[in-house]
Amino acid sequence: MSVLRRFIVYVTRDLGGEAKYIDAVRFCNQGGSVIKVRVIYLGAFTKTGLEKYVKGVRLVFDNGIMVGEGNESTPVLSLDNGQCIKGTLIYYVDPEINVHLNPIRVNLIRRGLMIIGGYQFDVVTAD
Repeated sequence: MSVLRRFIVYVTRDLGGEAKYIDAVRFCNQGGSVIKVRVIYLGAFTKTGLEKYVKGVRLVFDNGIMVGEGNESTPVLSLDNGQCIKGTLIYYVDPEINVHLNPIRVNLIRRGLMIIGGYQFDVVTAD
């Protein structure tokens, strides 16, 4: 199993409720033959201490397949030459973050100068 593409997602600016970014990620088979891949969710890679406020991090692909918290791997996806998959990023930030953090940190997050957490998804070959 080798990593073909890594998607790094940083959660910032969203300070309460669900966030949805349509077609946030895209992977295309640019080789000359059919490839079989999986998308794997590896979870948070940061240690900010704020990751506990982020729930339900997931990618939902245009074919309805989902990967994220609670479903760490997609089934094997077969991509023909030139075929692409696009994924919508969805997560929920607990509004309690606004209560538990001081106003300076909340302002830094809102302005995109401080992250809540970083999450990793990998597209890997299916052996």
